[in-house]
Amino acid sequence: NLTPDVNWSWRVFAYDTAGNPSNVSIINFSYITDSIAPSSPALENITVGSTNYPNGSFLNASFLTVVLNWSTITEVNFGNYTIRLADINNFTYVNQSYNLSSGYSSNSSARQDSNFTPLNLPNGTWYWMVNASDQVGRLNTTQNVTNFVIDTILPGEPVPNTPVTTQVSSSLIPTFDWATITELNFDNYTIEISSVRNFSPINYTWNVTGRTDSNITVNVAGVNLTPDVNWSWRVRSYDKAHNANESVANFSYITDSIAPSSPALENITVGSTNY
Repeated sequence: NLTPDVNWSWRVFAYDTAGNPSNVSIINFSYITDSIAPSSPALENITVGSTNYPNGSFLNASFLTVVLNWSTITEVNFGNYTIRLADINNFTYVNQSYNLSSGYSSNSSARQDSNFTPLNLPNGTWYWMVNASDQVGRLNTTQNVTNFVIDTILPGEPVPNTPVTTQVSSSLIPTFDWATITELNFDNYTIEISSVRNFSPINYTWNVTGRTDSNITVNVAGVNLTPDVNWSWRVRSYDKAHNANESVANFSYITDSIAPSSPALENITVGSTNY
């Protein structure tokens, strides 16, 4: 048996019955024995635009391409990388599959390829893996199957409820209440309070991470609102892909700590005479 993992060269002579050899064959062929599977490529990260995200990220890729990145391998007899994407984690079926082939050239640049851009991925959870194969057909698969989520849909609008707009109150620690939303990839509600109607600047910001939470009291952070100010407040909802939706209605809340001035009693008028 030939020794494995050797690049063997072979040629042919022809002899006549007198023992005279022919010229050696002009073409010397090579035969490579390969018993070692290629190493396993490691999944690294995902690039959207110019930003790298770890595997498992939620991505808002509405107008940008998604690039899958892995580590290159060292393999003399490199065959190809096969990238597989599926919307099910056991890959019982594959939605998209791509081959980056060497053309069976040991010095091909394809072995150095370490990224690929899949086409037209719809919203949803995507699992991906990379196989590396050699020219014998042996392959090695990434040891981890990981995923990412494409989410280009805005979360629902959180509508402010109370305090009702233009409410006047002496309380400096009101509770702000809003209608909750339905969002599979919910991240947080962001409550913004400003002393200026156009929210420039924003004086206070709070985050609420429970999707079913629908209110917050401002003293939760040890804050009391400044009295005698017409405060504007609004709520934003964020999903994990950083899509945001802002309440269309911005409510106002007026803090009033000053009692009205005391009216002075002046006189009494009878007919045209003041007494």
